[in-house]
Amino acid sequence: MNEYFINEHLKLRTARRAVLILIFTFLPQVLLTEPPIIKKFQFEENVKEGDFVSVVCIVKSGTQPIAFMWFKNGEEFKSSTKDASIENSPVTSALILNSVTSESDGNYTCKAKNNFGNDQHSTALKVKASPKWVLQPTDVISVMGEAISIQCIASGSPLPQMFWKRYSVAAASSPVQINLNSSHITRNGSSLKFPRLSYDDAGMYECSADNGISPMIKTNFSVTIRGRKYQSCFFLFRF
Repeated sequence: MNEYFINEHLKLRTARRAVLILIFTFLPQVLLTEPPIIKKFQFEENVKEGDFVSVVCIVKSGTQPIAFMWFKNGEEFKSSTKDASIENSPVTSALILNSVTSESDGNYTCKAKNNFGNDQHSTALKVKASPKWVLQPTDVISVMGEAISIQCIASGSPLPQMFWKRYSVAAASSPVQINLNSSHITRNGSSLKFPRLSYDDAGMYECSADNGISPMIKTNFSVTIRGRKYQSCFFLFRF
């Protein structure tokens, strides 16, 4: 009888051992077959032209190995230039941008992928850039009564505001702000218009662009009036 119980006990121990072996063999594979999950990230604020910028994409859970890819505005981003680099580890991917410009603006996406799925997260980079000239006004020579339009355009981020000034006749070194509600200024401030020139419009003017990012820029130009605009007249004589 005792021999019977001993045999049964040995069988039970063997069965338990087999179950434990199965558990420790297959359970880790069941538990670790999960897709990657990315921890949310974002670029720092107040990034200016010339700054060095980096952002780290971290997988907080997921079965390894994990492959990383970066995209900019939906297109794959590769660090093939000296202006950018990507540094990967088993669970992180760091995007490093050197000396950013306004062209660095965009939506950047990190995508993590393994054999069981993928995850991705996007963040926007907005680079603040000081104003730069797109089109500067030049000196104008015209005749009285003529209609003219003078353009002054600058780029930057945020988009610069344009300001027009006219130098006072009494004090050539003291420009006077032109009222932006004046009919001479277009709605976006990029053009100064004279529907019909008069001698009072002649003088020295200044156009400046400012978006709060130093340095602001400005340029001067002159408007010179010569003579008077005449229209040809035709006379019909009857004899």
